[in-house]
Amino acid sequence: MSQGSVCAPNLQKLGIEIMAITFGNWSYHQYLDTRVSETRDYTERHPNLLFLLCRRALSSDRVAVTVHRDYSDYMQFMQEIGSDWGEFMDVTGSFLISLSSDDPLGSIAFRYLADYLENEKD
Repeated sequence: MSQGSVCAPNLQKLGIEIMAITFGNWSYHQYLDTRVSETRDYTERHPNLLFLLCRRALSSDRVAVTVHRDYSDYMQFMQEIGSDWGEFMDVTGSFLISLSSDDPLGSIAFRYLADYLENEKD
């Protein structure tokens, strides 16, 4: 399975205004299986879903990282999630990151990653 590119594009220049980190809980008491094949198919049909992980974090057992052109696009995606997966999963919340902010504290970049990895070897 390919891990994709390690390049970090300037998402704002690509027309992306929002990055969302969304948390949810699977309804294990009703649906013991995790529907792996359906989830893989879903992620392939939604290229804006950058990352999906099934692990416990912040009182949730699902975490997804998505990008959106604007808030309307984000809301449409969330409505689709509710329609397609609402029977199996409850969304507990999202953390929205505005990529168009004038004063971000940092950026999505790998500029200092080489230094970090080099220092870890010492």
